[in-house]
Amino acid sequence: MVNAKKNDLNSKIIDTEIKEPEDKNGQDGLQQKLDEAVNGWKRALADYQNLEKRIALEKQENNKYHARRLLEKLLEVLDLLIAAKGHINDSGLDLVVKKFEDVIAEEGLKRIETADQVFDPKTMECLETVDGDSDNMVSEELVSGFVFNDGDLVRPAKVKVYRKKLSN
Repeated sequence: MVNAKKNDLNSKIIDTEIKEPEDKNGQDGLQQKLDEAVNGWKRALADYQNLEKRIALEKQENNKYHARRLLEKLLEVLDLLIAAKGHINDSGLDLVVKKFEDVIAEEGLKRIETADQVFDPKTMECLETVDGDSDNMVSEELVSGFVFNDGDLVRPAKVKVYRKKLSN
């Protein structure tokens, strides 16, 4: 009798394991929920990656802004050194000016060329016009102008510009 009960239990267990679920919609519903969860996870991951990229770009722009502000202040010091160099004939001061110019060049600043150039209002500021044979040519650079290597204007060159003499 004990064996008969045991066989009955085993057959019930086997019957339970073999039976196909009667509710196909239940599996479809679970698969749909799983797909929604996976899609939500993918969207969240994409949003996070976009946020990381945006933060990195903002950091880069912020660093560039602060570097630019510092370089603009240092250019004022360079102007004073160059002015002092014009009044004092000292090899030590010449060395300091040269080193200063090398340092700002390493940081990405490039001097705007003005000698024998046509006046360019995008990179130059005309402080005075002088009579000359050629029209719209730079006659003298008063203050050097600088751009970053990527072309962003840091400070326009301040120049005197020739204007053609009017014939009488």
